[in-house]
Amino acid sequence: MDKIIIKDLHARGILGVYDWERGQPREIVLNLVIFTDTAAAARSDTLRDCVDYDALAQQITALVERSRRQTVEALSADIAALCLEMPLVQGVQVRVEKPGAVDNARSAGVAVERWKKHLKIISFAHHKRVFGLLLGVAILLLGVFAVTGAPLVTDDAPYGVVSFELAGTPENAQRILAGWNAEARLRAAFGLGLDYLFMVVYASTIALGISMAARSLYRAGWPFARWGGLLTRGVVLAALLDAVENAALLILLWGTLTDPWPALARWCAVPKFVLIFIGIAYAFYGGAAALAGRIEH
Repeated sequence: MDKIIIKDLHARGILGVYDWERGQPREIVLNLVIFTDTAAAARSDTLRDCVDYDALAQQITALVERSRRQTVEALSADIAALCLEMPLVQGVQVRVEKPGAVDNARSAGVAVERWKKHLKIISFAHHKRVFGLLLGVAILLLGVFAVTGAPLVTDDAPYGVVSFELAGTPENAQRILAGWNAEARLRAAFGLGLDYLFMVVYASTIALGISMAARSLYRAGWPFARWGGLLTRGVVLAALLDAVENAALLILLWGTLTDPWPALARWCAVPKFVLIFIGIAYAFYGGAAALAGRIEH
């Protein structure tokens, strides 16, 4: 893992729990080790592929100056979170020291290490490879759903199991189930069970796509580069909603055609589809930024 080092960055801010510490800013010394992939920067030799450590240092200094934290631990966490907002930053070590805080010592402080959760598991160097593998598995599973779910398409369920997801009322769910014979219901149950595997696959695929998109947007200077973390959480939420929705649908399949299960399934399905659509759209948006960068060069 490549590293960028910012050593002995001096800033002034309010930091401490005692009254005399809250009265006026004090000197705070910061040291950072920023983990990133410098391969693209080495190839292009341009700032757009680099972590701009000068700009980052200015942002950190500004954060310290306006912060009024009581503990070094809290300020360290704030600085780490600021660093991780940058798409090119994969992880960071932050050391915050208060000179003169302890008698007979130069300083006292705290060192923390934080990583983007998905990058802690998979280094950016392997993102494209893992993304391609997951995308292939997702497409394969979609093919299985298309084959096994074909008999579920009826007049009352023109979109198959999706129509069942959006039924919303016991009456609509009853009409859909009435159009499915025993084999079709078995296929629906199989699909809902397999969908729990698909949730993991599609959430991981879209999350990696969002991560790569955020990086491309940052390098290209396009808007919304900092939205990657939020949208990744949105995809995870979509998978959780999907899990709840499937549980409700399985209860309906087992014969409990009463409220609240059809409504619960629908109100989980609608935001799930919205979050997935936004995540995929963002990934394509980042892909457009990457393509534009290649054409430009």
